[in-house]
Amino acid sequence: MAHLCHNQNQMARRNLALHASPAPAKGARERRGDALRSYLRHVREVLDLSFDQVGRALRVNGETVRRWENAAIAIPEAQWAPVTMMDQEVHRMERLFTPERLPMVVRRPADMFEGRAAMDWLLEGRWQEVADLYESALLYQA
Repeated sequence: MAHLCHNQNQMARRNLALHASPAPAKGARERRGDALRSYLRHVREVLDLSFDQVGRALRVNGETVRRWENAAIAIPEAQWAPVTMMDQEVHRMERLFTPERLPMVVRRPADMFEGRAAMDWLLEGRWQEVADLYESALLYQA
């Protein structure tokens, strides 16, 4: 009986130690994955895009984007730069337009986009060009 109590005490201490210890710090790769997922979410929410639309811009399936954003699968390193760039360009556009107007603005056809909507260019992966054109047009007007 004493042996059984001793084993139970050891198990209790081991369980306590497992639950009381702080979670291990995230590695650089995990932190990068967290940041990239937040970038995807930011781009989708600000521009009111579907997973399929973001996937089209990144040349992957929309389901893949959904799985990346929900951490079901890791974002491959080959996509780190494109995802980061998309987020940076959306931030640039947010400085030019109010967040509530931006989804409407990028969906409106304009001469500077050859009569097409900026959204068409974004879905082709031309994020920097779109932000550059908006920036230069608005700076020129000022």
